[in-house]
Amino acid sequence: MTCKDWFAWGLKYNSEKIKLFSNKSLTILELLESENPIDTAFEKIVDDIKFIDLEECNKKFKDAFEIEIFSNRQHRYDFQKFIEHRHIISHNCGIADSNFIEKTGRNKTDVGTTPFLRKEDLQYFLSLLYEIRERMVTLMITKITDEIKKRQAKIDNPQK
Repeated sequence: MTCKDWFAWGLKYNSEKIKLFSNKSLTILELLESENPIDTAFEKIVDDIKFIDLEECNKKFKDAFEIEIFSNRQHRYDFQKFIEHRHIISHNCGIADSNFIEKTGRNKTDVGTTPFLRKEDLQYFLSLLYEIRERMVTLMITKITDEIKKRQAKIDNPQK
């Protein structure tokens, strides 16, 4: 599952968090043309979130679910550096530009060079991905389980 999937799943089971997105609009036509209007509504909410932007992604999870994606600042910083490497590979044929230098803290003389990642770097990146996945699974399932228990308690004891 992607961060986008986890976010939509979390909203489905914590529906009171939808009010955080009250500026979103959904037309009647979109609902009528949809096979599953509820999924369409949640997709509409998450479609505009830039999950590649770690600041925005982390802020959305924190605001909606009180969850930090990263276990510490260093992991977040390191992960961002890997994202910046992906960016120059995808958009600059692997050549560092001033934006890459600024975001990774590299020396300005590295502009125009091809920064390499060693095997150890990629193994570390993979370990960060696994850690994020484990945090998301553990924290989101806990949030959703708590919400389901609250809902069940309301059903079992409607007078409270």
